[in-house]
Amino acid sequence: MGIKLIVIWMVSGLMVEVGPRVIDKCELIARLRENLGDKVEDIGQLLCIAEIGSHFNTSVVTKLPDQTSDYGLFQINERYCFEEGNSCGLPQDCESLLTNNVTLAITCASHIARAAGFPAFSVYVEFCSDDRWKRITELFVELDQSDF
Repeated sequence: MGIKLIVIWMVSGLMVEVGPRVIDKCELIARLRENLGDKVEDIGQLLCIAEIGSHFNTSVVTKLPDQTSDYGLFQINERYCFEEGNSCGLPQDCESLLTNNVTLAITCASHIARAAGFPAFSVYVEFCSDDRWKRITELFVELDQSDF
C-alpha cells in the first residue's frame, strides 16, 4: 500500500503545472481578453511588451543599465514591485512574477499601465508605441468572432 501511495503522489505531481513557461501568443491574447475585456489597444500593447520583452517567457529577468531588473512575462521593473504599498498587489515581490501565474502578471501589468502609462515598460517606446500591434490584436479579435 505504501508504494502505491508513492506512485500516485509522483504521478499527480507530474500533472501539476509549476515553474516558468513560454506562453502561446493566442493563449496570451485569450487571457488578456479575459482580464481586460475588449480593450484592443491595451491588449495589443501588452502583447507587444510580452513578445519583445520576454519572448512570452514567464521566467525572464533582465538586468538594465540603471542597475534595476525587469521581471517575468511583461518585464515589470522592480520599482513597481517594491514601491510603498506594492503597487501591483503582488503577494511577495517581483520573484512572484517568474511563475506561470499569467493572471497575476496581467493584473500587475495593467495596473502599471493605468497608473504610469505604457512608457513605464522598458521596451514600449522603442518597439511598441505604434499602431501595428493594435491592428494585429484586432485581427485576432475578428478571427475569434468569425463563424467559420
